[in-house]
Amino acid sequence: MVDPGIAIPAGGTAVHGITTEVRRAQGRPASEAVAEIVGALVIARAAGTAVVTYNAS
Repeated sequence: MVDPGIAIPAGGTAVHGITTEVRRAQGRPASEAVAEIVGALVIARAAGTAVVTYNAS
């Protein structure tokens, strides 16, 4: 779970059940998580693995 440092709207909590407080307590800082994700993507692409995204710009 990633904590980007902003509040989760009530509608979001209603969908997935995660509150801002839970995310802040259990989530990793966004910069740390993004660095790990980018590292994994670099390794995947270097290995020739297809990378598919959903809702990505």
